[in-house]
Amino acid sequence: TLLASAPELARNDRAGAHPYSSSAIGYRGLVELLELRGDDVSISRVVQRIEQYDRGLMILTPGWRDEALDEDLYLEEPALIILPKWWGVTDRENRRWQSEIDLRSPTNNAASLIQYDPDVAVEHIKAPSRIRTPDGIFEPRIYEKLQVIISDEFTSIISAPRGQLLSVIPGTEIYVLSDPDLANTFGLSEPHNAAMMLGILDYIRQGDDTPIVFDATMHGFERSASLLKALLDVPFIGATLTALAAMLLLGWTALVRFGSPIREARANALGK
Repeated sequence: TLLASAPELARNDRAGAHPYSSSAIGYRGLVELLELRGDDVSISRVVQRIEQYDRGLMILTPGWRDEALDEDLYLEEPALIILPKWWGVTDRENRRWQSEIDLRSPTNNAASLIQYDPDVAVEHIKAPSRIRTPDGIFEPRIYEKLQVIISDEFTSIISAPRGQLLSVIPGTEIYVLSDPDLANTFGLSEPHNAAMMLGILDYIRQGDDTPIVFDATMHGFERSASLLKALLDVPFIGATLTALAAMLLLGWTALVRFGSPIREARANALGK
């Protein structure tokens, strides 16, 4: 059982831009913030299409890979794509932290959106002091540069100078947040950032009781399948337990004698 469950039992809080990470660019802080607020939050390690997630909003956090999202995998709604902005070097002494982080190239950060708009671009600009959102006016504190989307195809929901901060792909409910500093652990240390991010999620969900699912499969946390694990899961667990019980009973009968021993008889019986 331990051998079959080893991948799930392994430590997952390693540095990176994923929902298990408590490092500066990770999203564990957002998961815990939503849990403390009483929201229904979960982290998915199963590869499924978004249309199979009828439980609520799915949040995708692409990492360092400069590749487009799988077009067949991410088609339906609702979903929120949080673009990458930082790259980091994992600390050798503590793999939960990063010893160094720096801004990624804006060109690479737009790779996951090319399938929706081939001409989409991402740019780093000076962060404005105030940003107007559907939930009100906020004063977010962005470290170094604010990352925005430049696209003629996307519909802007929250605008920023020379670009879009929150966009929606027309004809869908797939939203794109350009700057992850509103959602990662480092950014959530600022109250205005946290309040603005919660307002964005509430706007997208259109309901406080809608569950939120963070995808972790794109960061290598996919739950692996194996024959051994299948034998220990429904529907085969019943047959597995029955086989184990039969083996125990056979072993017991081989070790323990039942009834009185049979007396040895003559080699040649008496009589005719």
